Amino acid sequence: KLECKAGPGPITVTLGSSNAVASVPGSIVIPAGVQSGTFQVTTTPVVSTTKATLSATANGITKTKTLSVIAP
Repeated sequence: KLECKAGPGPITVTLGSSNAVASVPGSIVIPAGVQSGTFQVTTTPVVSTTKATLSATANGITKTKTLSVIAP
């Protein structure tokens, strides 16, 4: 979620993951007038619970969240 709605034009958000067990697209575009966007996280099987830090950067501001990929 952006701090405020995108504008006057769209904003490109660069995405990243600290661990290959959780991959994300390189970026998403948030249209003007919209405050948030979605993207798909693709995970791979793990033998034990593994954490990945997901990051999103736009206009010099980076936000992160930790994702746990749980073993079956």
